[in-house]
Amino acid sequence: MSLVTHRARLVVLLVGLLALTGAAGVHAARTAAPSLTLNVSTNGALEIVLGNGTRLRTATAPGASIPPGPYLAIVASDVPDSQDIFHMFHLFGPGVNLSSDLLPCENPAPVNTVTLQPGATYTYEDSRHPDITHVVFTTSVSGSSADTVGSAGGPATAKTTGSVGNSSVVGSGIKNVRGTLAATITAAGGLSVSLNGKGLSRLKAGRYAIAVDDRTRRDGLTIGRLHASPVVVTGPSFTGRHTVTMYLAAGRWSAYASPRAKRVFTVVA
Repeated sequence: MSLVTHRARLVVLLVGLLALTGAAGVHAARTAAPSLTLNVSTNGALEIVLGNGTRLRTATAPGASIPPGPYLAIVASDVPDSQDIFHMFHLFGPGVNLSSDLLPCENPAPVNTVTLQPGATYTYEDSRHPDITHVVFTTSVSGSSADTVGSAGGPATAKTTGSVGNSSVVGSGIKNVRGTLAATITAAGGLSVSLNGKGLSRLKAGRYAIAVDDRTRRDGLTIGRLHASPVVVTGPSFTGRHTVTMYLAAGRWSAYASPRAKRVFTVVA
């Protein structure tokens, strides 16, 4: 066999492989999984938005029912960056345990593929803010996730399943705060927390703004009540100023930056 003939056959083979690859790519694009957006609405409520605009907001089982199958899970927030907070989106149920970190100005976040099992129940929550009501939904025993493909409509035209019972921790709720807790983490890792310029030891239950001045990349601010899930206000990599609102219920609370930087205070009813 001549060298020219051999090269010609290699070219034909290469073209064939490229054609197959291209066809596979087109097929993959055509069969891409529909979107399932884990969203925070403009009023701070959790919701799931399907590709056809359907919004899931029910907080109690069994919740809304959607088809099983593969979805592209996207996390997003409609809250303005100046008012948004740190989120830890968590979708879990049979075969799914997806956690995604979303910080202000990081919208949208990376896409993840999840496969929802038929006849199953799933929950979507913000693990950093357990006071925000979660969303519960189920999957039907038959059908396909491809049935949810469509152009998502806006709030005025999209279907809504369930009711909005979520507690807002951002947006309009900031107007009803009892006061502002000022927390400072120094470059050396020291922590101070004050209310109206005075050291914090005891305060009334209610909604408060937490204004953080974080000057170190080594530590971040976490606030939590005894025997309850803590809320991460700023992570170790964050530096700068950030404000969130939280409802502080009666109990013993701590503001924590590191084992050597912790402030304990009491909230009374």
